[in-house]
Amino acid sequence: MNLVTKINTLSKLTEATVMWIEKNKVEMSFKKNETILEFQHTSQYLFYINSGMACGYYLQNGEEVCSWIASEGEFATSFYSFISRK
Repeated sequence: MNLVTKINTLSKLTEATVMWIEKNKVEMSFKKNETILEFQHTSQYLFYINSGMACGYYLQNGEEVCSWIASEGEFATSFYSFISRK
């Protein structure tokens, strides 16, 4: 499912909105295990996953603890950071 189709399942989009999304979306690719948001940085993007998976994690006593997983057809970001701009 592509981005516009996914959003349209959540909320009906006007043709103008669809055109705006198609014009302004930015496609990015990441390698396996590549970090897309560093600790204490503000999340600038809301990612839509076309292929693959993403995991949000934090360090606790030097160990990685996975706090969420997103897969194909889902959105991923640090939602608090993305919304609060912190």
